Amino acid sequence: MMVAFVADLPSWQAGSFGYQSPAALYARAPVQQRPLPALQPGTGGFASAELLRQPWGYAMVSVEYEEPASPYASMMEQVRTGFGRNMSRLPEVFGVSRQALYNWLNGDTPAASQHARIRSLAEAAAVFQARDFKPTAVSLDRVLSGGKSFLQLMSEGADGRATAEKLVRVMERSAQAKGRLTSLLVDEKPVALSASDLGSAARDEL
Repeated sequence: MMVAFVADLPSWQAGSFGYQSPAALYARAPVQQRPLPALQPGTGGFASAELLRQPWGYAMVSVEYEEPASPYASMMEQVRTGFGRNMSRLPEVFGVSRQALYNWLNGDTPAASQHARIRSLAEAAAVFQARDFKPTAVSLDRVLSGGKSFLQLMSEGADGRATAEKLVRVMERSAQAKGRLTSLLVDEKPVALSASDLGSAARDEL
């Protein structure tokens, strides 16, 4: 059901437009704040520039649209958090300057050829954070597969999550092996030697 709100005009104005003013159907407003029905374009009408300029016509409004934030900026923020200082090594993965990485962080949209690598590195960074692993220059250069390091594999489009998990496992095993070796060296006691253990001196030693 359509409800029309009609202005309550004085009788001399109502007569000049050829209709009688019905009772207001809702809260009343001052006449000067209500457009005159005859000056409103109806179905098939035309809102002319003259009508738009009238105080009883349409109000001119400006609409501002915000550019949607680049999803790659948030991914790069994840990368920066996960890689820490070693983010400075990542231009090797992308083949771009370090400044390009910071431009992406600030909202610039990277080239389409870089999108997959950014997603993969963001996934790798999430793995590092979840495992509380701090990548170092040594670990990023550690050979993981096919004689290639983490950074080399990522530059070739390897899966970020799987490659990061492998790096964490390799570095954990390396740390465990080093810890066992250290404990063996610390626990090993020097052997006391007796004169009999040394044996008698040879002729050439006299």
